[in-house]
Amino acid sequence: MAGATLAGPVLLIISIFITYLSSAKANEAISHYSYVKSDALKHRDVMVEGVRSHLRVKRQNLNPTSTTQRVTTTTLQTNSPSRPTSSPVTPTSPSVTPTSPSVTPTSAPSTTTLPLPTSPPLDKNTTIGVVDDHTYYYSKFSDDDQEFNKYWVDLESMRDQRVHHETLSDAHQTAARIHLTSKFIFYGHTISQVTIATGGFIYMSDFLHQRLTATQYVAPLMANFDTRIGNENSNIYYFSNETILVVHWDKVHLKDNPGAGNFTFQLLLKNSGEIYFVYKIVPVSVPAISSAYHPVKVGVSDAYYIDRLEPNTGMTFRTIYEYDRIVLDLSKVRSKSVYKLFPLATCNIQTTCDTCTTANLAQFNCSWCQKLNKCSDGMDRHRQAWQLNGCHQNKQQVVCSDITTTSGKSSQALPQANSASGTIAVVLIVIFIIVILIIGTVAWLYYAYKNPTTRSGQWLIKHRPSEWKFSFSRGGDSNADKYRVDMQSGQSTA
Repeated sequence: MAGATLAGPVLLIISIFITYLSSAKANEAISHYSYVKSDALKHRDVMVEGVRSHLRVKRQNLNPTSTTQRVTTTTLQTNSPSRPTSSPVTPTSPSVTPTSPSVTPTSAPSTTTLPLPTSPPLDKNTTIGVVDDHTYYYSKFSDDDQEFNKYWVDLESMRDQRVHHETLSDAHQTAARIHLTSKFIFYGHTISQVTIATGGFIYMSDFLHQRLTATQYVAPLMANFDTRIGNENSNIYYFSNETILVVHWDKVHLKDNPGAGNFTFQLLLKNSGEIYFVYKIVPVSVPAISSAYHPVKVGVSDAYYIDRLEPNTGMTFRTIYEYDRIVLDLSKVRSKSVYKLFPLATCNIQTTCDTCTTANLAQFNCSWCQKLNKCSDGMDRHRQAWQLNGCHQNKQQVVCSDITTTSGKSSQALPQANSASGTIAVVLIVIFIIVILIIGTVAWLYYAYKNPTTRSGQWLIKHRPSEWKFSFSRGGDSNADKYRVDMQSGQSTA
């Protein structure tokens, strides 16, 4: 009986240990990328200590006739708040038509206001394809020719507007940073620059390190592509304006299987957060592509960082925790197909305490942290600051009326109230200083009067009122010779 009782916990510990080892083994296989400017990867003050999983991915099948790929969830930490289970959020596919006529380039950077993603109801009869639901993004696949023509951007006809990246077009496992014309929403965070990699993906973090394939990526088709194989025919282009970024991998070949043929595909990022993977030429089955020397992925991922300072060396060691990953089905990727991902509403896009605590999000349990002035469920890029400031301990304890304007009052009354409070505080400080000076003076006089032999007492005797003299004598006062005055210039000469 005792053996049977211990069997369950033992098996659980063994399964967790095996899962951890498999995760660590996967991290060892991460390809190491070089950056166009190699010195940008030399973080002397921050060292990557490891890449770990902290996934809370939840896949739900909205279409009973379709199948979804199962995602293994590995949780290495258990102190994060759990999300309530509820019916899936199913937003409508936004009207996005990034065809070449609608992509209007501009010469000057845009400073337009960044829109926030919403999640309206889904009309399944208006879009062709298979539906998958995720926590942060809603994805949809289609292999319809009309859908492909709708989203494919013809950069060939935009030669004077597209950018040909010469270094990436003749390299292997190399990445380069570019700045976006407009900001982009990724997992609720605003992104103003991305890193394009030769391996069919872009990296979405400002923190550059060599293991770019591990997490924080947007991958239409991550694989071991080498643009040197195709000579001048293999190229990487990109185009950016105030609404869209287009990254184009043109006729790229697999390094370990160049005979498979060339791949041509695009990644489209809308400034409101939509992501599109558009495939023009996929010569082989994607699941058959070898991942021995480079990961093969289709999907998106994000992570947070936990920093640990080593007191002896002063070095900061950083551990990267992947908190969400969307793994799209590789077998669906084929020529003239499209994967579309639409952002769902998250906690960290809420900008006020009221909208945060009243947000009715099926997959999130939002709370407002007054110290950080942020809304979160505790699982985003600001996780370390969230924990260090005790935000995870004060969930659902913040009263918004204490830190924001109450209902029925104009928001303009808040600055006026703050100004009045500041004036009262200054007056109180001045009064306090005057009272302290008066008390100090009275105390000194009392001490001098009671102790006439001290220096204070002698000074008081010497300067008592009976000794005050008001003399205007011209020559009798000895003090009259202390200064000589030049009556013409009015300036002292001694």
